[in-house]
Amino acid sequence: MLSNTKFFTAVYLLVSISTSAFAQQDLTWYRSFFKNNSVGSLAKHIEAAESKLKTSDMNPAEKAFLHKELALNKLTARLDYEQAIKHLIAAMRIEDSLSLSQEKIYTYLAKAEILKQVLDFRSANDALEEAYKVNANTNNENDIAAYILLKQGEIAAEEGSMDHAKDYHINALSFREEITDASIVGDILYQQAELLRITGNNEEALKAHIDVLRFRRKSGLRGDEAASLLAIGDLYLINKNEEKALANFYASLEVRQLSNIVHGRAECFNSIGNVYFRQQRYDSALNNLFRGLKLARELNDYRQSKTSYELISNCYRAVGDFNNALKYHDEYTNMLDFIYRDVSEQVVVSNESRAAITKNENTIGQLRNEKNSLEESNKRRLEQLAKEKEYRTILLGFIGLSTIIMVLILYMYFSKRRSNKKLRAINETVKEQNLQLQELNATKDKFFSIISHDLKGPLNSLTSFSGLLINHTDSLSKEEIQVLAKDLDKSLKNLFALLENLLEWSRSQTGNIEFHPEAFDLADLLKINQQLLQMQASSKNISIVNLNDRPLPVTVHKHSVNTVIRNLVSNAIKFTGAGGKVSLSVKDDENFLRVSVADNGVGISPAVMEKLFRIDSKVTTKGTAEEKGTGLGLILCKEFIEKNGGRIWVESEIGKGTVFHFTVPKSKASMHATV
Repeated sequence: MLSNTKFFTAVYLLVSISTSAFAQQDLTWYRSFFKNNSVGSLAKHIEAAESKLKTSDMNPAEKAFLHKELALNKLTARLDYEQAIKHLIAAMRIEDSLSLSQEKIYTYLAKAEILKQVLDFRSANDALEEAYKVNANTNNENDIAAYILLKQGEIAAEEGSMDHAKDYHINALSFREEITDASIVGDILYQQAELLRITGNNEEALKAHIDVLRFRRKSGLRGDEAASLLAIGDLYLINKNEEKALANFYASLEVRQLSNIVHGRAECFNSIGNVYFRQQRYDSALNNLFRGLKLARELNDYRQSKTSYELISNCYRAVGDFNNALKYHDEYTNMLDFIYRDVSEQVVVSNESRAAITKNENTIGQLRNEKNSLEESNKRRLEQLAKEKEYRTILLGFIGLSTIIMVLILYMYFSKRRSNKKLRAINETVKEQNLQLQELNATKDKFFSIISHDLKGPLNSLTSFSGLLINHTDSLSKEEIQVLAKDLDKSLKNLFALLENLLEWSRSQTGNIEFHPEAFDLADLLKINQQLLQMQASSKNISIVNLNDRPLPVTVHKHSVNTVIRNLVSNAIKFTGAGGKVSLSVKDDENFLRVSVADNGVGISPAVMEKLFRIDSKVTTKGTAEEKGTGLGLILCKEFIEKNGGRIWVESEIGKGTVFHFTVPKSKASMHATV
């Protein structure tokens, strides 16, 4: 079984090496990820690798390589460190299963770099130790061993352990004669010079950096030469030699531009802008700082973005542009919050911060020595202060507890007041609703008593007429029977009208009538009702005149509006004497059409007009030919018109006639046409 596993492992490796370049992992390949990759190119690499990783026909070794490549690209693009770690773990599992020891070295190196970025220095150092062991047990390459020691020295310096950092660098340089990559030697010498600067030995640091520059130039390391020039410029600036600092910063920028090196340019522009700011050449300073900010944003370089925002704010403050000064100071503050709030996502710790920490630790050491020398003389005083502090703490605790209790009491008191206020408001609302319900019930009761009374009249007449016909048929003449038949017909029609209106009203109240608007021509309804009621009018020698001669497009509930027109015209005929006239007319009323039904009949008194359209004050009046009314028609008219979004009203004068008006909304098309 084991031999089969080894066989398939060998097959995978052979296929990988022969068909793809992914297996050629060495220190040059690993360090290339940290050299000159733009965020745009990194995004393309990441997208391509993630897409390829989803394919199923991939051998494990290639899959491990893609996981590692994704992790390194996300690391250098400062994207998602957590996802980068997960990719490395996936790569390491595959490499363990295939015994890919050489490849595991770079997995450990990448893991250490990510852990260093998120300030987990102990775990980062552990990962480097694992990489060192794997290298020692496999090919034992001196370049890799020296590079690992260099990285351990960087971590020790980050932690503030300068002695350990020096030891790591010395051990790394012990391989100097055997190291084939000159850039590693240059990096070790550079870190030694940086240790001198961090510990405050600026003169020695300047000499050491100049030596590193010579070495890198001699070795043809153009990118590394730019870093040395920048460091030398920083040291000249510390020594207040602004002209030499500026010259070195420009030289560093020129090397990067000629060598097409993107990384580090933002820092060069910021350093140049800082010198111009010190020289009070604010236009030149802002020009370079904005160029640095643009590059820092493109590379997700949060440390340089922070520096750009701070210096830009200072420049604007110096020239009196306080609006822009405040704007960029806010950006600087936001960047600070972002950098130090979420270390696990994007952490940037500057060398300047490390130098400040080291300096602060030295100061603390001096203060500690002074404290020890004065400890005996201040011992009693400290004990007394401790007791006073204890008493103060107890007193403050008591005051704090009392304050909390008082706040809770006040909170409960005001909460209770708010609750009581809400309850009172709810009770008032309930009372008002109860009164409204009582009024509505009383109104309904009164209405139904009126309706029942109106129903009894026609029914009593029908009973009387039917009794006469049953009991006195033989004694009645033909003319008397015809009179009874006419009276019976009138009572039946009156009862039918009452029931029809009552049914319509009840359907509207219970919601059985759905008021769905429909488009139609209101002029057609006027003509139809004119023709329908013409016979009724002719019996009293009354003429119905339709004064409208134009289309009237509306979008309302057709049946309900038809009922309103029929009731109003029928009422007009009822209360108009023989030879009278009923006229129908329509006028525009802004977004409405106003329909008017006018007669020259008996008119309505003001007292009666006040009770019209009210369900609790139903008014019935006999017509000019003693026609009986149901009294429900106008109530139904009001209900239907309001349901359609209009209103209804009446104008009348005793002896001169009555005009009923109602409005309905115009159709949207007609409104646009009017406008």
